[in-house]
Amino acid sequence: MGMGAGTGTEGQSVYEEYVEKYGKDNADYLMQVMGQWQAHYKRAAYIEMGVGDGSRVENIARSDASQRGWIFEKITGDMVLVRRLLFGDWERDFLVLEPGQSLKMTFDENVIGCVLPATTNQT
Repeated sequence: MGMGAGTGTEGQSVYEEYVEKYGKDNADYLMQVMGQWQAHYKRAAYIEMGVGDGSRVENIARSDASQRGWIFEKITGDMVLVRRLLFGDWERDFLVLEPGQSLKMTFDENVIGCVLPATTNQT
């Protein structure tokens, strides 16, 4: 578990791979760019979903937050959307696409929408 590209113990192995493939200067640049997202955050959260023992992942998130000087927060989640997805209760909160339709961003309160397939006129 990690908090994104270029973080955690996997970060060093990624860096070494980049040095080998692209050289040290390019590897340094790639790692810097991949880690820039961190500058926009001040907290990390672990969402407890009540499924299994999440203590190991929670501890990793807590430790990562501490290393970055971020606030750590444990949040209680709920499985309502997952249950509704699995049981086919899709009337609200889900966009169901029919064959041939595609997803698009709407940039409004709907967030996403549907693109209908183009129709062809046959004469």
